Amino acid sequence: LPVEKIGKTAFRGMTHVKTVTLPEGIIRIRDGAFKGSGLTEFSAPGSLLSIGDEALADCPDLGKVYLPETILQIGENILENSPLSVLECKTQAACLRFSCILQMQKINYFTQFFP
Repeated sequence: LPVEKIGKTAFRGMTHVKTVTLPEGIIRIRDGAFKGSGLTEFSAPGSLLSIGDEALADCPDLGKVYLPETILQIGENILENSPLSVLECKTQAACLRFSCILQMQKINYFTQFFP
């Protein structure tokens, strides 16, 4: 059976995990899935619809995040205590939508738009 979700706290605290390649077909990342991990960048597949609370929180080396425009739900504090510097999007509308959410969560970042 194909994997459709990353479970709650699946990679929590795994500081040796620096990169993760998520395949197309992943539709949900649950709460705290990568919290406290060693991720340096995160790229979600185009199939992703939901990312849970604190999914990428407390990742001290996280510098770049790519979120597809397919995401319908973004949890609370997804990047809390993570020094995100770049948010990548494929559409300007997606960047604007994510920017509003991240600003409400008081996240500082630079947006890159890649058509």
